[in-house]
Amino acid sequence: MLVINEKVKDWLLIICGVLLIVGGIDLSLTHSALDKEKALRKADSESYKKAQAEYTAKAIAEKARVEKENEEKSKQADANYADLRSKYDAALLRYAASQRQSSKPNLSVSASPSEGSNGPGAGTELSSELITIPFSDAQICAVNTARLKAVHDWASSLQENKNASEEGVVEGDDQ
Repeated sequence: MLVINEKVKDWLLIICGVLLIVGGIDLSLTHSALDKEKALRKADSESYKKAQAEYTAKAIAEKARVEKENEEKSKQADANYADLRSKYDAALLRYAASQRQSSKPNLSVSASPSEGSNGPGAGTELSSELITIPFSDAQICAVNTARLKAVHDWASSLQENKNASEEGVVEGDDQ
């Protein structure tokens, strides 16, 4: 067995006491630093949640704005369609009327037999530049043309919005 002198014992107790005191102080400092870090992380978390809520609100507002704008453009496209439809219908009616007018014989001019390279009656063939379709088919073409023109204009305006918003996002990313 090891025999320890009384003075050495006293010094060992003093050293152990100092070590305990230093350890206690270190533990206390560690706990306060940990509490400070926890408070900072909580503040960061709250800051992140606040920023996320702000960006979500902005995104919802932007979505509502874009939807409203698209609804207005859709209504404008429908109005453009109605306008184009009436213009095409009027043009079609004018064309049909002119065709009826040109198909009536003009009796004020002396009638002479038409002669072409194939002999009498050859002049009655239609020019290769003209075609004849039923009026109902022409109406369908007018309706489809008006609708497609209106939809094309509407889609072009949406693409312009997309391009403009992408440019805004790229410019806004410099934060």
